[in-house]
Amino acid sequence: MKKLLVILLICLMPLKVNGDTIMIEMNSGRILYEDNAYSPKLIASITKVMTAIVAIESEAYTEEVIVGDEIDTIVCSCIYLQKGEQIAVQDLVYGLLMRSGNDAAMTLAKAVGGDVDSFVSMMNRKAKELGMTNSYFYNPSGLDEGNGNYSTAYDMALVTSYAMKNEEFRKIFSTKKYSTRSSSKKYTWINKNKLLFTYENTTGGKTGFTKKAGRTLITTASENNLDIVIVTIKIGDDFNTHKRLYQRYFEKYTYQQVLDENDVEENNKSFIDGKLYIEEEFYYPLLESEYELIKILYNFKNQMEYKDGDVVGNVEVFLGDEQIHYQDIFVSVEKVEESFIDKIKGFIDKLFD
Repeated sequence: MKKLLVILLICLMPLKVNGDTIMIEMNSGRILYEDNAYSPKLIASITKVMTAIVAIESEAYTEEVIVGDEIDTIVCSCIYLQKGEQIAVQDLVYGLLMRSGNDAAMTLAKAVGGDVDSFVSMMNRKAKELGMTNSYFYNPSGLDEGNGNYSTAYDMALVTSYAMKNEEFRKIFSTKKYSTRSSSKKYTWINKNKLLFTYENTTGGKTGFTKKAGRTLITTASENNLDIVIVTIKIGDDFNTHKRLYQRYFEKYTYQQVLDENDVEENNKSFIDGKLYIEEEFYYPLLESEYELIKILYNFKNQMEYKDGDVVGNVEVFLGDEQIHYQDIFVSVEKVEESFIDKIKGFIDKLFD
């Protein structure tokens, strides 16, 4: 009863977030909450989400590297690497995400890109590939040196949603404590993301701060098949803000199945005799008041002949007037085994073609 009352109070209280904020359900891409989410700002160490996924996807990820001169100019936060020590690239990514190691970022950049500038180019190519149209990276750490790294809350939610599809990234992002050993010493790191220890639904996160950028924070959390990412920029009480947003929106939304693979066959009003199918079922986060606003349209092609695996139409899903999903409809045609006589006829026909 007490827990129910707390949830009710959370839902009734007005929730005002002062700063750049976005909240996205990662599976569907639905934006649940946004406030000034598309204005480029300095982003500090949440930069390292991009640094990490570029490193994880590289061929160098399974290798070891010798720490070199690249760490000479680094300003900490650091994991306190020493020049000449040999350490696994994978361990550097743990130190990068868990402790925001700027020395780890520079060592990763050299290990993966050959040099820092080449690695930064890789970061910007990945940003372009992901549709991060208001982002530009100048370094792998997020320090404000030179021009600093600029992005938006929305763009950083895009790269985090992408990275969370990578099993290795998800594992590191959610790690609370990690121990490892290099060629010269042992490391033990505790994650800087406080929500991992104070909010049970948390699945990961990355902190950031510089004097110019202010506080920046990315966190992810999951409940009842909803997987949510929140990005905030220049918000002082960011951990509590993220927690309140999660509590509010996990309570408001449910992850509903909108399309079932059997729905297509049941709506086959055309001449198509084969079994119709879609390649994936479709789920979407919905408010209870939105259930009746869902509309599904099935469109079938007017064709006389088709073969197994042909696209024979499409299905569109609307929430009110907004299209939220589209996918092709395919047909499965039972293959008839060719008779012995037909095989001979076919062979003869080919001889005289």
